[in-house]
Amino acid sequence: MGYNRGMRSYTVKSIAELLTNARKKKGLTQKQLADLLGLPQSYVARIEAGKTDLRTSKLIEIARLVDLQVFFINRHELPMVEWALADDQEMNRRQLYRSAYEPDEDSDEE
Repeated sequence: MGYNRGMRSYTVKSIAELLTNARKKKGLTQKQLADLLGLPQSYVARIEAGKTDLRTSKLIEIARLVDLQVFFINRHELPMVEWALADDQEMNRRQLYRSAYEPDEDSDEE
């Protein structure tokens, strides 16, 4: 069992999908995003098709425009981050499936 079980491995294609979905969720067309970036629409289309490699600065700029965050994590700290994310996902899963009739743990009701 390795540390990678909780973290998603990102590829150019998966990043392109993530950016495309975030752009659409934000209600922007490729043309509108391109205009905000000062780039041709064809460049945004190539990014979303996974056919161009993004510079870090351009990835951060696009991420900001579509309400995403880009994080850089020291490789030595990755196991701790994975552990925290896995713990957070488990907590969220428990909250999601908790019965609506189940009292809160800190509640005085019985």
